[in-house]
Formats: sequence, C-alpha cells, structure tokens
Amino acid sequence: MLPNVRREDWYQTATNTNWDLSYVDEEEAFPPEMTGQDAYDIPEGGWEAWEETYKQTAREYYETQHEKDGSVYSVSSAMEQSGLPHSLGMGWEDVLKFHFASVPLLERAAVTSESQYARFAPDSAWRHMAQFGAMDELRHTELQLRIPHSFVKEDAQYDWSKKLYHTEDWASVAARHLFDDFKASNAIDSALQVTFAFETGFTNMQFLALASDAADVGDIEFAEAISSIQTDEARHAQQGNAIIEILDEYDDLDRAQYLVDKSFWRCYKLFSALTGPSMDYYTPVEDREMSWGEFMEEWIVDQFLENIESTGLEKPWYWEQFIELVREGGTSHYMAGGHYHWRPTLPIAPPGVTEEDREWLEEKYPGWEDRWGEKWDRHAEAMRNDNLEKTVADDLIVLCDLCQLPAIHADPDRENNRLHSHEHDGETYYFCSEPCQWIFENEPDRYAEHKSILRRFLAGDIQPQTLEGALEHMGMGEENVHERGIDFRAPEWGDDWADWKPPSAEPTSAASDD
Repeated sequence: MLPNVRREDWYQTATNTNWDLSYVDEEEAFPPEMTGQDAYDIPEGGWEAWEETYKQTAREYYETQHEKDGSVYSVSSAMEQSGLPHSLGMGWEDVLKFHFASVPLLERAAVTSESQYARFAPDSAWRHMAQFGAMDELRHTELQLRIPHSFVKEDAQYDWSKKLYHTEDWASVAARHLFDDFKASNAIDSALQVTFAFETGFTNMQFLALASDAADVGDIEFAEAISSIQTDEARHAQQGNAIIEILDEYDDLDRAQYLVDKSFWRCYKLFSALTGPSMDYYTPVEDREMSWGEFMEEWIVDQFLENIESTGLEKPWYWEQFIELVREGGTSHYMAGGHYHWRPTLPIAPPGVTEEDREWLEEKYPGWEDRWGEKWDRHAEAMRNDNLEKTVADDLIVLCDLCQLPAIHADPDRENNRLHSHEHDGETYYFCSEPCQWIFENEPDRYAEHKSILRRFLAGDIQPQTLEGALEHMGMGEENVHERGIDFRAPEWGDDWADWKPPSAEPTSAASDD
C-alpha cells in the first residue's frame, strides 16, 4: 500500500517538469518569441520560481468540476418548464440576450489563449495551471451556449449567441478586436492582459454582479450558471499575479506596466458597453441592487487597487479620469442611449426609460436628469407624436479607431468626453478618449491597418453606401429582422414609457397602441 503523503509534500515536485531536453534544442521547443522571454530580462531558470496561490491536482480539478456541472445542470433541468426567463420581463431578457450574444464565443477564444500558455509558458507549473484554464474556458463556452439554445424555440433572438461573434456587427468587431489584440502576443504578454487585467480586473467581477442581479430578479438558472463560472475564473486568473511576482523580483516591470495600463482601459471600455447598460437600464428597476458606478467602485476599483498594491506596479496614469467616469456612470449612459438610438445594429430590443427608471438613475447619479433626461425626452415626444422614425438613427456613428466602440459624446467641452484625433502616415484617426489615443500612439502600426465599420463605409468597401447597406454588411439586414424578433420601425415595446412627460412639458396626446 502506498503511504499517505500530504499533497504539499509532493505537489511542487510533480508540477516541476522543466526537464533538460535531449532530442531538441530548448529554443526550438520553446521559441523565445512565443514564450516572451526575448521581451523580458529574466535570467535562465528565473521562471522556475513561478508559483500559483491556489494549487490543484488533476483529480481534484475533475471532481470539483463534475460536482459544479451536476449542480448547474440539475437546476437547468428543473427550470425547463418554469417559463423563465420569458416571465421576468423584456428588460431582463435583454440582459440575457446581450450577455449570451457577447460572452460565450469570447470564452471560446480564451481557450486558445490558455492553450498557448499550456504549450509555451516558460515554466512547467504555469503550463500545468493553464491546462486547467483551457478546460475551464471550454466549459464556460458550452454552458453559456446550452442555456440560450434551450430558449431559441420561444424567441429567435437567442440564436444570436452563436452568430453575433461571426458577424461584422460593430459590437462583435469591438469584442474581437480587443481579444485578438490580447492574444496576438507572446505567452507572457498575453497572460498579463488576459488573466490579470481582463479576468482578475473584470470578468471575475462581471459574473459576480450579474449573478447577484439574476438572483434578485429570480432567474435561478442564470445565477447558478455564472456563479459556477466565476469560481473557475477566480482560480485561473491567478496566473497574472504569479507572472508579475517574477518580473518584480528581477526589476523588469516596465513592459508589464504598459500592458496592464493598456488592457485595463480596453477592458473597462468593453464592459461599460455590455455590463453598464445591463445594470443601470435593462435590469428591472425593482431588482437593481447596485448601480454600475457603485459596482465599479466596490468591486473593480478597490479590488484592482488591492491587486496593484500587492505588486510592484503603479496605478494607470489615467486613473483620475477613470474614477471620474466611474462615479458619474458616464460610459453606461452613453452606451444605453446609443443602444436605443442605433438599435437596428443590435440583436436585442433595448427598452426606453420609464419614470421609475429616471428616479432611480437620478438617485444613483445626481444630475442625471439635467444631463441625460432631455435626450430621452426627445424620444418620448417623438413617440407621443407618432414620429417613430425620429427615435431611430438614420446614419452611422463615429467609431473609435482603437476600441472600435461608438464615440458618443454628450458634452464635447468636457475633456473626458470630447473626440480626440491623431495624424499617422497622412491619415487622421479619431478616438473616444485620451487613453485610447495614447494606446494607438504607442503602437500605431499594430492598430492603423484595422478598418472600423465607419472607415469601411467611407472608403466605399460597403455597398450600397447607405445605412441599409451598412446593416447588411454588419449582418443586421432586412432578412435578419424576423430573427431578431423585432421590427425596429414599429417598436411596440417602446410605447410603455412614451407617456412620461418632463415636469415642464405641455400636455400632449399619448401614442396609440397601434
């Protein structure tokens, strides 16, 4: 019988397999341009000190994942006849549709990132951990595709969970652009951006926030599923901290600082387009536990600062700008208004803003009514007067040449909200913010060749050169309207908020139900 040896007595030996290779040159097996060792000044053998905080054996991993899957699928099976989520309101369904259209196939892309680390990470213990990370991401993909698949027979919009990532829709382009940027790097650079900024900084917290909102709304299946995913994210996200510890030990943090600064901002922009409106506008008002701004302060700002302070890194240089945007919830409000006005470009039907919404938003973001209310007033007035076409954009919006997200600006005179520009090789590029411009200027050749949807349109690459032609190019043309479950020219779902009038408004007749 084998002796009962404690795991801590053998774990490090079992995962330390940095053997000297006799059949191939070390640099052939682990090319420096793939591992990243040519970009950092770490001496030979330096990476062998790499050590994760939460250690796990293969047996423990499989047993734990089996238990979690059993729990999730049991809840899912039990809820199949419940009528959820359709009974929870259109706003919550928009949260689900936007999440499922945006996230599952990004998780699939993360499989390739973790597989890259599992093959080319410069230390065996890191490669061991990344194998579990790759399996995690595959599990997350399958889980988040299974749930919407079961809803398709009731609502065709859920089919966009499998399609949006493969279209040229602006939301899909922005998500792919970010993740391709992070992945198109060596293992060290990629892991700093994916596991430290993206996962530790945002996805971990994204799932916490939505799990909480889902539980409050009563969507038990979604809450259980993404809570299960969050526990995986928390484990494999630790790779980034372990990398920084090695770099800090050898005083080699300059490149890491730049990558973290860049990727943290890019993650913030993407999540503010996805999670911000979901928390502040789409979740039923009675079930909103926290605003996007409050959530960011408590879970992202505090947690990220704690992570930064535990390393040799510094806060990103744009931190004060970031905090100002967080506290005013600015990007969330920009995006919610943009989603509504440019709703033909999305696979969801964004709701309007009711009187209860406005009261809640004013409470959470003092001054919201003065700054944003009149924009929704114009939509409500147009609907009361049966001018539905005035609530829908008839043109394309300026897209940031870095993050690829709409450059929506309420106050052009405010430094944080004005459009920025930069000349490169005789071409003028436009940016939604100073940090986006800074990222571009640091690596112009990396980003200049990519054409946003707007640049393709202006260059004549999209034909016909009309809004309808652009929608066809994005995969949102006429033939897809029925699949999206909404005709945006006659949005009956908007009538429920059009009766609201600002205090100073003259009485007007409400829009009819037809």
